[in-house]
Amino acid sequence: MLKTKFIKSFLLVNLLPLLFSCSYGGFDEETSAFVESFAISEAMNNTKIASLTKTSILLDNDVIIGEEVETIEFDKSDSNNIYYYYKLEKSGEFISNEGDEPNYKERIINKLDSTYKEYLVNDEVTSLNDINESEINLLIQNFFYTQETSGIYTTGYYYGDSIKINTQFYREFKYDKEEGTLTFQIINDITNENYLINNTFKVNKYGMLLTQETSTKEVEGTKEAKTIVEANYSKIDNYHDIMEIINEEI
Repeated sequence: MLKTKFIKSFLLVNLLPLLFSCSYGGFDEETSAFVESFAISEAMNNTKIASLTKTSILLDNDVIIGEEVETIEFDKSDSNNIYYYYKLEKSGEFISNEGDEPNYKERIINKLDSTYKEYLVNDEVTSLNDINESEINLLIQNFFYTQETSGIYTTGYYYGDSIKINTQFYREFKYDKEEGTLTFQIINDITNENYLINNTFKVNKYGMLLTQETSTKEVEGTKEAKTIVEANYSKIDNYHDIMEIINEEI
């Protein structure tokens, strides 16, 4: 448990400059209008399909000592037939020896006939269960945010509100009008004296994360954490089907 907490804390250091302040100003008129248009309702209503992969890597002296790959997919374009998929794979230092978290997890949710079914794998244990539509909607909601405070939605892949309350970093943002995206970049930041931080991310017109690359490196030490996120909101390359998996297992 302690190792898992240390890893997560180390990986999240690179986000600290974007979490703790709330002053406005600095953006030019077009960029300001773009940022002010972000709203959780618009993001959730207009994001019907998502496919995202997050890769977290731990290095020691530039040698990979652990990796965690997380994949999330959903398709709610047909409200009567929602699809959800989740996969988590851990190796090296990410593997928990405490038994508190699975090192491999896969979750597939399909509608079979009139009932939603969940195919769940936790390490080597598999199960097939009924699942309520409200539970599926909560899983999808958690993709966008897991925390709401005074109308500010955070801790998810909707970055719009976090950007709106951190516009004092306006110099690090670049608005691309033609592409309809906003990019944030800090390079070799040493605000936290213990770490050297690099963080680049891009969001679309709804404030949804498109790409992110972060690096947190010990100033006096040998360890480094990297995170790479890639998302698209237009297609899913390979839908996972519960019945196909069950038929293969028979």
